[in-house]
Amino acid sequence: MSEEKKASFPKMPAKNWWAVREKFVQSIPGAVTENYISSVLSMTPDSARANVITPLKSVGLIDADNKPTELAKRWRDDAQYPKVCEEMRKKIYPSELIDAFPTVPASPDGVERWFMNHTGV
Repeated sequence: MSEEKKASFPKMPAKNWWAVREKFVQSIPGAVTENYISSVLSMTPDSARANVITPLKSVGLIDADNKPTELAKRWRDDAQYPKVCEEMRKKIYPSELIDAFPTVPASPDGVERWFMNHTGV
């Protein structure tokens, strides 16, 4: 019997999330490259790719060519931020999780339990 493939979800340290958003608020870059992220966050290009660029693509803030999307332009606007985050949440996570915990903020214990059961972490 083959082992079931465990689901994976994007993750990024909150510090990086807010630092990138702050830079986008100041000015949206033409492209979000490894060099741009490594300069902004003081990390290596490999770390920038794995820990920031890949998650930004997964949530839809940059496209396959590393260009900021329309979602990214709305993400930087404080008035639109909650709605944009809700759009990302619905895009990334299965409806089972969203149905179980429909309000934000959700029960941390319940959400943690769901991830432990679903991902094997």
